[in-house]
Amino acid sequence: MAVAWATVASGLTVAVNFADDPPPVINEPSPTVEATPPIALPNEPPAGDVQERGLAPRVLQPGLEFKQMTPSVPPNPPAFGTLPGEFAIRSYLQSTPFTARDGGHHSIDAVITVPSVLGPNQRFRLASVQPDFTTIQTSGGYYVSAVGGLGGPPNATQPVQTELQTPQSDIALFRVDGPSAAGTYTMKTYDGHFLTALGGGGKANDAFHTDATKASTWEYYYFLKCGDLGSGYQYAIRPTGTGMVPGKGDFVSYLTALGGGGRTSQAMTAFSGLQVGSRFKLIKQNDGTYALQTSSGNYVTAVNGGGLASGDNLHTDAHQVQAWEKFKIVEQPPNCSYTIQTVSGFYLAVGPGSSTISTRISDPNAAPSIGYNAKFELIMIGL
Repeated sequence: MAVAWATVASGLTVAVNFADDPPPVINEPSPTVEATPPIALPNEPPAGDVQERGLAPRVLQPGLEFKQMTPSVPPNPPAFGTLPGEFAIRSYLQSTPFTARDGGHHSIDAVITVPSVLGPNQRFRLASVQPDFTTIQTSGGYYVSAVGGLGGPPNATQPVQTELQTPQSDIALFRVDGPSAAGTYTMKTYDGHFLTALGGGGKANDAFHTDATKASTWEYYYFLKCGDLGSGYQYAIRPTGTGMVPGKGDFVSYLTALGGGGRTSQAMTAFSGLQVGSRFKLIKQNDGTYALQTSSGNYVTAVNGGGLASGDNLHTDAHQVQAWEKFKIVEQPPNCSYTIQTVSGFYLAVGPGSSTISTRISDPNAAPSIGYNAKFELIMIGL
């Protein structure tokens, strides 16, 4: 094991451990990567829409729109039932999480959207219900319901409650639609009204309305995976800190298999909106690791088992899972992020500009000091 010293812009010199072979410079210039075609900006909401209620100005990254994706891959198993692990639900505009006060059992201001770390009250169990609904269960075992949400009054203090102990009620059923190219979802009540996060989030009371008939920024949410990933489910994977950043606009950055997979050169990028090539089926192996299957049916390979700082260090042409196709994906508390570790013990990380992918990071916590991000958020496809 050798030690390399990296000097960052501030003048700080940082030690990074590498394998015995001579390490390349970890923050060398980004390799040439195929550009993702730009996507049109979304239209402004029409006058008179519910978003005219004091909507804060929004700043969007060029190339972002809330266009729904058209799946070209099979749905995730199982079609219905409780999904593995938990989910954190964040508002799009303010990136603040849903919090079930006291874990549930409230009728007034039952769910709020104040800034918070993702503890138990910010994690929810989701279940798919026939024909196309989702139930949302709090950590205390109660179900989120839109009591006033079936076209109910917009200024009530209790349009969203957490009193139900069984999901066998129409008011506990939500339609979760998405993801968009930004990875966002909308939520509709049983009768088709959108769930609105007032102010785009950040509210300790009167946090929601349920009367919107059109979706704009207040009606978009991220569903971030926490805990158990299951096996055979599809995910989009993005470095933490991407998506909507309050005050800074949108920065879209998803790991993407260019062409959907099947490549050994310029196979992967991390500078892309969520597209078909950004969907990876995570298949759990007998040893607890995961294989990442692309939309073309191939597997992601860490060339040499990892340890390459840049270049064509990831391939997407494998047809079977061997050692180089296995990755340890481990949750990093408290905010529902994960590390992705290769068989050699190094970690995947995204470098400056999100176009450089390294498989040679030895310490994910030290990666930011040299301009890399080795922690990722996972968005389940097919909620």
